Parts: sequence; C-alpha cells; structure tokens
Amino acid sequence: MRGVQAITLDVGNTLVVFPAILNVGDDPGADVVGAHGVGWRATWVRLKPADSPLPVAPASPEARPDLTIDSILELKSALGR
Repeated sequence: MRGVQAITLDVGNTLVVFPAILNVGDDPGADVVGAHGVGWRATWVRLKPADSPLPVAPASPEARPDLTIDSILELKSALGR
C-alpha cells in the first residue's frame, strides 16, 4: 500500500491549488485506502467490467469510501451538481 500512497501524494503535491481533492476509483483496497492515506476524500465506483485487465488490491477493512456509485456517469448527480 505504501507505493499507492506515495504516488497519490506526488500527484497531490502538484495540485496544491485545489482546496480539496476527491479521488474516484474502482478499487477500494487501492483507490479508497490510498486516497484516505493522504487526506483526500474517496469515491468508489462499484461496478468494474469483468474483463478489466487492471489488478485489484486485497480487501481491507479501512476501505470505507466517502461516496459509492455504480458508474462514473452517476458522479455529477451524486455530488449534487
């Protein structure tokens, strides 16, 4: 997990003009835990294509997203915009 947090922190340091960052990802073990590890909010996109070549991090009890959606298309309305 340390590697994910380090990458996230490096990206965050280049975006210091934003008062808050919301990470959106489909892997709760990596995307949610990694975002929270650097103080960001996290949205978990629950549905992932079955044929996705991307790896999935091991399940983690710390993976508690701030927001859960089924599709990235739901993000705008989930944020109330």
